[in-house]
Amino acid sequence: DTNGNVLVDREVTADDLTNGILVDGSVVGDKVEVTAQVIDKVGNPSPEASDSALVDTGAAPAPSVELLGDSNSDGIYNSAELGADGTVTAKITLDASTVEGDRIIITDTNGNVLVDREVTAADLANGIHVEGSVVGDKVEVTAQVIDKAGNPSPEATDSAVVDNSAAAPAVELLGDSNNDGIYNSAELGADGTVTAKITLDATTAEGDRIIITDTNGNVLVDREVTAADLTNGIVVEGSVVGDKVEVTAQVIDKAGNPSPEATDSAVVDNSAAAPAVELLGDSNSDGIYNSVELGADGTVTAKITLDATTAEGDQIIITDTNGNVLVDRQVTATDLTNGLLVEG
Repeated sequence: DTNGNVLVDREVTADDLTNGILVDGSVVGDKVEVTAQVIDKVGNPSPEASDSALVDTGAAPAPSVELLGDSNSDGIYNSAELGADGTVTAKITLDASTVEGDRIIITDTNGNVLVDREVTAADLANGIHVEGSVVGDKVEVTAQVIDKAGNPSPEATDSAVVDNSAAAPAVELLGDSNNDGIYNSAELGADGTVTAKITLDATTAEGDRIIITDTNGNVLVDREVTAADLTNGIVVEGSVVGDKVEVTAQVIDKAGNPSPEATDSAVVDNSAAAPAVELLGDSNSDGIYNSVELGADGTVTAKITLDATTAEGDQIIITDTNGNVLVDRQVTATDLTNGLLVEG
């Protein structure tokens, strides 16, 4: 064999002549060699016959895999760090001893084959970029080189956690006592605001960020979530702008993912146009009623004219000199057209 060890030294048999002789040649370093010689019965030696080959059984050098785009290097990909298609870019760099014609195999988190081909000069110079798919909360890219002799390298892998969503809070405007979606003057706070309660999702955690804004976009709260917030919610006062009140809340989790915005809004109608009241029968318009100008029962007729913005179903209250209630009812279509006449 390669070392000169004698594997066979015997007489030739009929079977040898028919089938030949099989031996196992030992490998020495990177070489294997087997040598045979026949000596005939007269004692004449034949020339030696040899066959040899190189042996390459070492593993191919492994490539390196690097997931790109983790901007804060925390090992967690948030929604902003993922690609538009929800993937993560990985760069595979080949070892200096890898050569053109070696084979490169790259797989993703699911084991799907992204690349399986021969290595090119461009690969050696620039590396190979692939897009790794996210499965659940994980992304992983694995690469392996197989050299021309068929020796596989160790697999090289890079992986990371993916946290790309945050749960939205709930926003509820409080104090709409009749639940009609309209805040009147009695339902507004003394300072003209509306109280809102923000309830955080069960998956929100201490240290997440909560941002709450009002109708004008003014920031009411921008801070870390506390244990008390998780238990009790957060109460804020929303300002009224024109005829509207709105409170908006958003959570940004520790991974940097913004939740969808949650909003509650309502109409504010906190004023009613005044009617006009005119005392009738002051014939000389001197502002003094004499006995002739008073009614037979000693009263004065008054006409109440309603504003154009008053509507059917609004309430009209009319009182006299003594504070006695003369009318307390809903406005009718006739009232809007003709006004109301009372005796004061």
